[in-house]
Amino acid sequence: MNVANLKRAAVRLACIAIAGIGLAGCYNLDATLSFRDDGTAAATTRFDFPRDAEHVFKFYQAILELQPGSAKFVENGLCQSVQKLGSLNPGQPIDIQGREYTTEDRFGCGFIVQLGDSAQVVDRLKQSPTQAAQILSLEHLAPRRVKITFDFNNVPDLAQMMPGLVMLGAMKYGMPGQGLPNMAAVQKLANAYADAALAMTRMSAPDNHIQFAIKARSVIETNGEQDGDLVRFRWSAEEFMRLVVKRDDLEPAERIYYAVIEY
Repeated sequence: MNVANLKRAAVRLACIAIAGIGLAGCYNLDATLSFRDDGTAAATTRFDFPRDAEHVFKFYQAILELQPGSAKFVENGLCQSVQKLGSLNPGQPIDIQGREYTTEDRFGCGFIVQLGDSAQVVDRLKQSPTQAAQILSLEHLAPRRVKITFDFNNVPDLAQMMPGLVMLGAMKYGMPGQGLPNMAAVQKLANAYADAALAMTRMSAPDNHIQFAIKARSVIETNGEQDGDLVRFRWSAEEFMRLVVKRDDLEPAERIYYAVIEY
């Protein structure tokens, strides 16, 4: 990666980190990977936002409808528009269903992706970028027995990366003649990041959660919450943010979650 691309990547990471403070905890996320009895797999994802988020979604939909190229794409709503992504590659179409829904106090956006043959899904997951980074890893213990591990110890530590990200961003976008920011000030920003992220999460939506679930023919072993053939890993928004920003009050073993399943 050349220096220009490195700077762009660093700025994007910094933006994600800063945006993460403001967006943390504003929704419930429920995601389930299901291995079915017919030998196929599906991924289901649901985002539950506060009820007023419907107006935000409609605002962005209206912006997209101003452009002739995107108006047709979002004509049925932002959530349903995801369905059309599955047909963008005619050689390998993907069956995606999207829908919006509302309740008295929530606005929801849900997706179901039909993934195809279970064994092929496992093989693809083993080759994914998250597998290479050892954040989500899969290990075959037997022909149809797999250990799935989420290791938050391997999530990039944004709090530790912050000084470098800020300095690279300043090099790219700093005001001419002003030079680079004071390193003491940069370190102060980095030190404040994790506490700010957690505080914003507590304030923005203290009752919201993040949940990942795996449904399979059999759950052999897990440190998650097991309910028959379903295992859930569920965190409050603050707990999940704590995992991501790597607070020192968590032991490495407390940031590892796993399930051994047969499909």
